[in-house]
Amino acid sequence: MSNDRENMETEATRKEEELAEITVSSVQAVDCKEETPISEGSHSDSIEEGSYVYAGFWMRFWAYLADIIIVSSVNRILIYP
Repeated sequence: MSNDRENMETEATRKEEELAEITVSSVQAVDCKEETPISEGSHSDSIEEGSYVYAGFWMRFWAYLADIIIVSSVNRILIYP
């Protein structure tokens, strides 16, 4: 019985080490992400690195319409079939 217990403890230790290796490698992969460059036609001269470019009126308007269509479609299918 002690041999089985030792085997289980050894297996648990090995799995913990594997998990630690996976966690470290995934953190390293996340840290190595490249930033997406700003395209040529997007006024890259006036945009500083690390600043945000907010969507204008028309982009937000079309997003609002798309949201209304999606939400009302789901509402119509699930709530009022």
